[in-house]
Amino acid sequence: LQAEAGYESRILVPAEVRELEPAIGPDIVLGLATDYDHQLDAARLTRALWLAAEHAGVDARPDAPAAGVVTADGAVRGVRLESGAVVDADAVVVAAGAWSGRLDLPLPLPVRPVRGQIVVLRTPSPVLSRTTWGPHLYLVPRQDGRLVVGSTMEEVGFAPRITAGAVARLLGLAARVVPELAEAAVEGFRVGLRPAAEDGLPVIGPDPAVQRLFYATGHFRNGILLAPETAERIAAMVLDGAAPEPAFDPGRFAR
Repeated sequence: LQAEAGYESRILVPAEVRELEPAIGPDIVLGLATDYDHQLDAARLTRALWLAAEHAGVDARPDAPAAGVVTADGAVRGVRLESGAVVDADAVVVAAGAWSGRLDLPLPLPVRPVRGQIVVLRTPSPVLSRTTWGPHLYLVPRQDGRLVVGSTMEEVGFAPRITAGAVARLLGLAARVVPELAEAAVEGFRVGLRPAAEDGLPVIGPDPAVQRLFYATGHFRNGILLAPETAERIAAMVLDGAAPEPAFDPGRFAR
């Protein structure tokens, strides 16, 4: 798949893996090196986007949760807040992540939450130089010395809490891949709810029946990865009337 996409990858025997990452444990039987794999800090990115939006004049209302949309004569008229107030708008983009399916919308969205938990570790000196994937986990070294261990996939509904069992599993897997991590300091925990559509594909495009209403949700584990492309496509639809990608068209659920 990597080669077909135009990226150079190479299979490594255990000795070659340890040349790249000496901390890898003895259980390894094979490796795959992908030099074009990159990472970013989701929390820092979110903060940067928030500041960019403020600079662009966006009127953000973080303490005014939405309940649904207001429509009339086959077109969207605004957003109804949980307080009952209505924010008028000539176009609305539903991008509520895992909560998109709970909003009062013309099109019932089969989008559900899938919980993911991660553990953040810190070691006196870096143990890995690159993102490392192992059985049912990934290890992401940060420039500030942290190491992110993730992540679970749990079908538990809207329950964004850290659990002892998930943390124990992640730490056990991490120590198996990199034994040195058994002595790492635990710096923190994070949990999130991924928006998963019933067919596993994103929901990007216009409502099939209501004009000027658009959806951008259902990205599951790839929200940040697909965010720039999603933004460009939605902007083109809102501003220029561009057509959606058929595979991602919200109208597939109406059918």
